[in-house]
Amino acid sequence: MTCRPSSFPPFENDRINTLLARLFCKVLSQTALALAALFIVAPPASAHTELISTDPESGATLPSPPSDVTLTFTDQMSGEFNTMSLIVADGDPITLESRTEGNVVRARVPTEELREVMSSGPPRWKLVYRVVSADGHPVAGEVDFRAPLPARPGPRETSDDESGSTPSAGTAPNKGNDPGRTDNQTTNAPADRSDEASTTTSVFVITAIVVVTTIGFVIFAMRRRAQERPTSDE
Repeated sequence: MTCRPSSFPPFENDRINTLLARLFCKVLSQTALALAALFIVAPPASAHTELISTDPESGATLPSPPSDVTLTFTDQMSGEFNTMSLIVADGDPITLESRTEGNVVRARVPTEELREVMSSGPPRWKLVYRVVSADGHPVAGEVDFRAPLPARPGPRETSDDESGSTPSAGTAPNKGNDPGRTDNQTTNAPADRSDEASTTTSVFVITAIVVVTTIGFVIFAMRRRAQERPTSDE
């Protein structure tokens, strides 16, 4: 920068004009250097949140299907506006329900939905995420790994799931499961009552026959004795 005496209000003494010009140039240059140093040395106002680690790790091959997926970041994470989805074997994206614990974002793997995925071998799993830090910075990315699918339930487990454990409103409860009661007792109760009634009737009939027979015998004996008395009196 060139400072000339003509740049300042003219004084009668040219020497004074020259000194003022030099002083002004010196102050201006030092101010410019100070401002430049301030912008160069000053750190950025805020750093972006970065991903530290994932579980499972990207590129890993797992021996069994994971139950959870975990993302760990450098800063505290917000529990709002987080989206996580899982794509297995190039199927449709499955939305995951995420939860935040400090700088960790975790989501449960939906085993029931993954049982319906068809694959001949350990398929490729892709976790797609977009999460937000506590200070509002969004972080997005993907995690790729391989893992087998959850085992499908056997026939017995499937039938149990379909039948359920609660009887329907139109189905009578199973009385055979009550303590101290058996199906034979329930089935044979009417038959036992019928046999008991038949036995009572038979006893009554036999008793009546015996009583009638006894009375008839007594009457017969009394008549016989009455007929023998006149004979003996003669």
